[in-house]
Amino acid sequence: MTKIKISVIVPVYNVEMYLEQCIESIVNQTIKEIQIILIDDGSKDKSSEICDKYKNKDNRIEVIHQENKGVSKSRNIGINKAKGKYIAFIDSDDYISNNMLETLFNNAENNYSDLVSCNHFNIYENGKLKSILNYKEEICNKEEFINNFVKNNIVNGKIGMVLWDKLFRLDIINNNNIRFKSIVLEDYLFIMQYCVYVNIYSSINKCLYYYRVINNSLTKRFNFNIFENLLYVQKEKEIIMENIKFYDNNKELLHEWFLNYCKNIMFLLYYLNVDISYEKKKNYIQNIISNEKVIYYINYRGYNLYNKDNLVKLIAEKNINRLCFHLYVKAKLYRVAKRILK
Repeated sequence: MTKIKISVIVPVYNVEMYLEQCIESIVNQTIKEIQIILIDDGSKDKSSEICDKYKNKDNRIEVIHQENKGVSKSRNIGINKAKGKYIAFIDSDDYISNNMLETLFNNAENNYSDLVSCNHFNIYENGKLKSILNYKEEICNKEEFINNFVKNNIVNGKIGMVLWDKLFRLDIINNNNIRFKSIVLEDYLFIMQYCVYVNIYSSINKCLYYYRVINNSLTKRFNFNIFENLLYVQKEKEIIMENIKFYDNNKELLHEWFLNYCKNIMFLLYYLNVDISYEKKKNYIQNIISNEKVIYYINYRGYNLYNKDNLVKLIAEKNINRLCFHLYVKAKLYRVAKRILK
């Protein structure tokens, strides 16, 4: 029996327009010893039929049909079914270069890497491609990985927050019981937890993944649980950073990421034209700025953002009416600028 090298996990939900291209790109990989796990998460369109059609054509494909449980539980089911040495996660509306998996696999095997990353293309709705060069060609030991990649990319949220440009080791995931939580930022938390166990990291300076940038209403809904999720992720993040002896010397970096995310949440409340009253928006923002963690981070000794960030100044002053007006104007100007640039 052929030994499976990579298990490819693809959660599927209402993506009939893109799904065939995604599956075709996986089944036509230059590396053949792969397991393809399609988790149909209660799709209402023809996605279920497409999954079954490909299953009947290729015995490497396994299809799981389930009631809608969300992407996190779908990925966890995929992990539980996985038999390969490595795992790749692919979004069902994207696709990959025909040599992506073999390139990542060979890199991992040759360098004994626990985690491998590659660059990607953004595909826009007008058909244009843009190379996103997040990674250079490198190999890092554990200390270099934490001090460079984790600190400069993952902790501050610049890059490294996505699953689909990476190859993971299944034994590390299972031996340390790393699974996805059903929350916003689930990818980010999963990667943070995994990074604790990475001894060798490598990256490839090639664009091998095609990420589809889709502007639809489903991706623009405001999640009112996002701040509570953020608090949970930040707590877990601090525990992880303490475990790898990273927290004490990098508190300000961790605080800044958290505050920036808080600002983004408040901005999106106005930018997405959330259909609630001004008072409800104000109460939601009040809940954020009066949170003890937000207050502590802003008042943290030596953490002075007041001169360079007017929004943080308004948060610190708890001037709720001025803060809401500032967010309203900022969101309106951003929408106008976006229309002009189009």
